[in-house]
Amino acid sequence: MISVAVQRGTCVYVYNERNCQIMQKTGQLVGYTSSTVSVKNGNSVFTYNERGNQISMH
Repeated sequence: MISVAVQRGTCVYVYNERNCQIMQKTGQLVGYTSSTVSVKNGNSVFTYNERGNQISMH
C-alpha cells in the first residue's frame, strides 16, 4: 500500500505504510492514491501500481 509519494528534485519517491521506499521514478509527481502513483515524464503521464509496474500511459 502506498502511504506517501514525494517530489525531490527530478525524482518521485514512493513509500509504504512502514515508511520504507518502495519505488523511485524520474519525472514530476501528478498524484497518488493508496494503490497507484502518477508521474509526468516528457509529454506523457505514467501510472504505476504499488509494485512499480506501469499500468497505464496517457
